[in-house]
Amino acid sequence: MLHQKKTKTISFSKEKEKRDELRRPSIDNGISSFRPGILKWSVPIKQMVVFLVIALFGALLIGGILGYVMLSFVTAEGSGGDTQATTVSATTTPAVSANDASQTWYILQSGAFQTDEMLTSHEALLHQQGFPVMLFKTNLTYVWVGASTDQELLAAWSQVAADKGIPVYVKKIDVAIDSSLEKSVQLLDQLSQVSLAKMLGNDISDEALGDVSAIVQAEGSSFDWSEEAMVLSLLKDNPLELQVNIMQELGTYVSRE
Repeated sequence: MLHQKKTKTISFSKEKEKRDELRRPSIDNGISSFRPGILKWSVPIKQMVVFLVIALFGALLIGGILGYVMLSFVTAEGSGGDTQATTVSATTTPAVSANDASQTWYILQSGAFQTDEMLTSHEALLHQQGFPVMLFKTNLTYVWVGASTDQELLAAWSQVAADKGIPVYVKKIDVAIDSSLEKSVQLLDQLSQVSLAKMLGNDISDEALGDVSAIVQAEGSSFDWSEEAMVLSLLKDNPLELQVNIMQELGTYVSRE
């Protein structure tokens, strides 16, 4: 009796989806089909939706700014220096437009890895300690846990990491930032401020929360701010969780082509 050979069906759309996802920056959002999820939510469903909405908008707002920083970082690394200055324009060419202003940025880096095994272990440690993590791939995978124009703020984050046994060091780079992205810089710094305060166990002032919400509202978020009281309460209780999700959402907007 002859047995009919089974025909293997190949889903080209699924394969394309997998290829497209693997080409994006490797930033774990916990729901990826092809990468393991690490971050676990500890807030109710309604609050989770609020966080995701703000995180998504925050990513749109600051994704561009970190895109500039990443490009400058790659140029500096290619030059062989940890603190060498470099500038890029919106078109990723060396030319700087009249609307660009040079800013000094400080990157809090926690290693650069060649193997996935070592990277996975270190990333799990950072998530366990509650740090926002962004993975940036070139020939190595760089692990960032902070980025700011405020040197003192990054120094404070560095001390927190050291106290928790997390190896970090600060890299200084100069970046040409379009003036239209100034609000993006402010938002990133403000979120870092409130996250740091929460991690240190300090109270977050209403003024600090107001600064964050004012920046988001001014940029035209489609979020329904009729629930602003709940949003501010969430910011006060879980600012670091919001920052973690913003950094993870950035993977959608920053290309590593």
